[in-house]
Amino acid sequence: MSNTFSKIRNAIELFRSIDFDQLSAISQKVNLPKLMENFSKLDDKQLSGMMKMLDPNKKKKSFRLSMEISTIFIIR
Repeated sequence: MSNTFSKIRNAIELFRSIDFDQLSAISQKVNLPKLMENFSKLDDKQLSGMMKMLDPNKKKKSFRLSMEISTIFIIR
C-alpha cells in the first residue's frame, strides 16, 4: 500500500514540474505517446546516452580528426 502512495506522490511531483506550454509545443512536433512508449523500452545505458545527446549546454564534439582520416582514405 505504501508503494502505491509513493507512486502517487511521485506522479504529483512530476505533474507539478511539467511546463504545459513546452509539452504542447513538443506534442505538435512529435507523436508524444509513441515517443514515451519508445523511451520506456530503452535500457539505462541508452537513456543515459540520450540524455547526454539532448543536453543543450553540452559542448559539441569536433569532427576534424574523422574528416582528416576520411580525406586520407579518399586521396589513396
